[in-house]
Amino acid sequence: MQKKYLILCALLSLFLCLISSVAFAATNEPPKPLRLARVPLVVRAYSADAEVEDIIENRLDLALHVPLNDTMHYVEEIPQSEVESALNDVLADLKTKHRRVKMKDAMQPLAEKLDADLVVCPVLTTYYEYIYYGGGGWLHERHDDPRQRRDGRARRLRPHRAGKLLAVREPLLP
Repeated sequence: MQKKYLILCALLSLFLCLISSVAFAATNEPPKPLRLARVPLVVRAYSADAEVEDIIENRLDLALHVPLNDTMHYVEEIPQSEVESALNDVLADLKTKHRRVKMKDAMQPLAEKLDADLVVCPVLTTYYEYIYYGGGGWLHERHDDPRQRRDGRARRLRPHRAGKLLAVREPLLP
Protein backbone atom coordinates (compact mmCIF):
# COMPACT_ATOMS: atom_id res chain seq x y z
CA MET A 1 0.00 0.00 0.00
CA GLN A 2 2.82 2.34 0.92
CA LYS A 3 4.51 1.55 -2.39
CA LYS A 4 1.38 2.66 -4.30
CA TYR A 5 1.34 6.00 -2.45
CA LEU A 6 5.00 6.61 -3.27
CA ILE A 7 4.44 5.87 -6.94
CA LEU A 8 1.31 8.04 -6.98
CA CYS A 9 3.15 10.93 -5.29
CA ALA A 10 6.05 10.62 -7.72
CA LEU A 11 3.73 10.67 -10.74
CA LEU A 12 1.73 13.59 -9.32
CA SER A 13 4.89 15.64 -8.66
CA LEU A 14 6.17 14.85 -12.16
CA PHE A 15 2.83 15.94 -13.64
CA LEU A 16 2.87 19.19 -11.64
CA CYS A 17 6.45 19.95 -12.73
CA LEU A 18 5.50 19.33 -16.36
CA ILE A 19 2.46 21.61 -16.17
CA SER A 20 4.39 24.37 -14.41
CA SER A 21 7.21 24.24 -16.97
CA VAL A 22 4.71 24.49 -19.85
CA ALA A 23 2.95 27.41 -18.18
CA PHE A 24 6.29 29.13 -17.48
CA ALA A 25 7.41 28.68 -21.10
CA ALA A 26 4.12 30.10 -22.38
CA THR A 27 4.42 33.29 -20.32
CA ASN A 28 8.03 34.02 -21.36
CA GLU A 29 8.61 35.71 -24.67
CA PRO A 30 11.40 34.48 -26.96
CA PRO A 31 14.82 36.11 -26.55
CA LYS A 32 15.66 39.12 -28.67
CA PRO A 33 18.06 38.26 -31.53
CA LEU A 34 21.59 39.60 -31.52
CA ARG A 35 21.92 42.61 -33.87
CA LEU A 36 25.01 42.33 -36.06
CA ALA A 37 26.44 45.26 -38.03
CA ARG A 38 29.04 44.19 -40.58
CA VAL A 39 31.11 46.97 -42.07
CA PRO A 40 32.46 46.22 -45.54
CA LEU A 41 36.15 45.41 -45.85
CA VAL A 42 38.32 48.53 -45.50
CA VAL A 43 41.45 48.13 -47.62
CA ARG A 44 44.40 50.29 -46.65
CA ALA A 45 47.04 48.13 -48.30
CA TYR A 46 48.73 49.26 -51.49
CA SER A 47 48.99 45.99 -53.38
CA ALA A 48 45.70 44.25 -52.58
CA ASP A 49 43.64 43.43 -55.64
CA ALA A 50 39.97 42.52 -56.12
CA GLU A 51 40.65 38.79 -55.87
CA VAL A 52 42.18 39.23 -52.42
CA GLU A 53 39.20 41.27 -51.29
CA ASP A 54 36.83 38.53 -52.52
CA ILE A 55 38.79 35.85 -50.66
CA ILE A 56 38.71 37.83 -47.41
CA GLU A 57 34.98 38.61 -47.81
CA ASN A 58 34.25 34.90 -48.35
CA ARG A 59 36.24 34.00 -45.25
CA LEU A 60 34.33 36.59 -43.24
CA ASP A 61 31.04 35.15 -44.51
CA LEU A 62 32.11 31.72 -43.32
CA ALA A 63 33.35 33.03 -39.98
CA LEU A 64 30.13 34.96 -39.29
CA HIS A 65 27.77 32.22 -40.49
CA VAL A 66 25.32 31.11 -37.81
CA PRO A 67 23.89 27.63 -38.41
CA LEU A 68 20.08 27.42 -38.49
CA ASN A 69 19.74 31.21 -38.30
CA ASP A 70 16.94 31.21 -40.89
CA THR A 71 14.71 29.09 -38.66
CA MET A 72 15.89 30.02 -35.15
CA HIS A 73 16.57 33.76 -35.71
CA TYR A 74 19.56 34.02 -33.39
CA VAL A 75 21.20 36.89 -35.27
CA GLU A 76 19.59 39.80 -37.08
CA GLU A 77 22.00 41.26 -39.60
CA ILE A 78 21.62 44.99 -40.21
CA PRO A 79 21.44 45.83 -43.95
CA GLN A 80 24.72 46.83 -45.56
CA SER A 81 23.43 50.14 -46.94
CA GLU A 82 22.23 51.22 -43.50
CA VAL A 83 25.61 50.33 -41.97
CA GLU A 84 27.53 52.23 -44.66
CA SER A 85 25.44 55.39 -44.32
CA ALA A 86 25.70 55.31 -40.51
CA LEU A 87 29.47 54.76 -40.73
CA ASN A 88 29.86 57.76 -43.05
CA ASP A 89 27.84 59.91 -40.63
CA VAL A 90 29.87 58.77 -37.61
CA LEU A 91 33.19 59.33 -39.42
CA ALA A 92 32.06 62.81 -40.50
CA ASP A 93 31.11 63.65 -36.89
CA LEU A 94 34.43 62.38 -35.58
CA LYS A 95 36.41 64.27 -38.22
CA THR A 96 34.85 67.54 -37.08
CA LYS A 97 35.90 66.82 -33.50
CA HIS A 98 39.33 65.29 -34.11
CA ARG A 99 42.02 65.86 -36.63
CA ARG A 100 42.79 62.21 -37.31
CA VAL A 101 40.21 59.46 -37.02
CA LYS A 102 40.87 55.74 -36.58
CA MET A 103 38.30 53.10 -37.43
CA LYS A 104 38.66 51.71 -33.92
CA ASP A 105 37.38 54.97 -32.45
CA ALA A 106 34.31 54.96 -34.69
CA MET A 107 33.01 51.53 -33.69
CA GLN A 108 31.41 52.46 -30.35
CA PRO A 109 29.43 55.43 -31.76
CA LEU A 110 28.45 53.29 -34.75
CA ALA A 111 27.12 50.55 -32.46
CA GLU A 112 25.13 53.10 -30.49
CA LYS A 113 23.72 54.72 -33.62
CA LEU A 114 22.62 51.40 -35.15
CA ASP A 115 21.62 49.85 -31.81
CA ALA A 116 23.89 46.95 -32.68
CA ASP A 117 25.14 44.37 -30.21
CA LEU A 118 28.17 43.44 -32.33
CA VAL A 119 30.04 45.46 -34.96
CA VAL A 120 32.50 43.67 -37.26
CA CYS A 121 34.91 45.97 -39.10
CA PRO A 122 37.73 44.21 -40.96
CA VAL A 123 40.63 46.49 -41.90
CA LEU A 124 43.35 45.18 -44.21
CA THR A 125 46.42 47.28 -43.49
CA THR A 126 49.21 45.26 -45.10
CA TYR A 127 49.24 42.26 -47.32
CA TYR A 128 51.98 39.97 -48.58
CA GLU A 129 51.88 37.37 -51.29
CA TYR A 130 54.22 34.43 -51.22
CA ILE A 131 54.68 32.55 -54.48
CA TYR A 132 55.96 28.99 -54.45
CA TYR A 133 57.15 27.43 -57.68
CA GLY A 134 56.85 23.69 -57.99
CA GLY A 135 59.47 21.89 -59.97
CA GLY A 136 57.79 18.51 -60.08
CA GLY A 137 56.60 18.43 -63.67
CA TRP A 138 53.30 16.99 -64.82
CA LEU A 139 52.82 14.80 -61.71
CA HIS A 140 52.59 17.81 -59.42
CA GLU A 141 50.24 19.95 -61.50
CA ARG A 142 46.90 20.66 -59.86
CA HIS A 143 44.50 22.19 -62.36
CA ASP A 144 41.42 21.74 -60.16
CA ASP A 145 42.77 23.85 -57.30
CA PRO A 146 41.25 27.38 -57.35
CA ARG A 147 44.17 28.72 -55.31
CA GLN A 148 46.58 27.96 -58.12
CA ARG A 149 47.02 30.48 -60.90
CA ARG A 150 46.88 29.65 -64.57
CA ASP A 151 50.64 29.84 -64.91
CA GLY A 152 51.18 27.14 -62.26
CA ARG A 153 52.18 29.38 -59.37
CA ALA A 154 50.44 28.69 -56.10
CA ARG A 155 48.95 31.60 -54.20
CA ARG A 156 49.00 31.85 -50.43
CA LEU A 157 47.62 34.90 -48.67
CA ARG A 158 48.96 35.99 -45.32
CA PRO A 159 47.49 39.10 -43.82
CA HIS A 160 49.97 40.83 -41.55
CA ARG A 161 48.03 42.73 -38.88
CA ALA A 162 44.51 41.86 -39.96
CA GLY A 163 45.05 38.18 -39.15
CA LYS A 164 43.25 38.58 -35.83
CA LEU A 165 40.04 39.49 -37.61
CA LEU A 166 39.90 36.44 -39.85
CA ALA A 167 38.79 33.04 -38.66
CA VAL A 168 40.68 30.62 -40.88
CA ARG A 169 39.23 27.15 -40.66
CA GLU A 170 41.68 25.37 -42.93
CA PRO A 171 45.02 26.27 -44.51
CA LEU A 172 44.95 27.52 -48.08
CA LEU A 173 47.54 25.05 -49.32
CA PRO A 174 48.21 21.56 -47.97
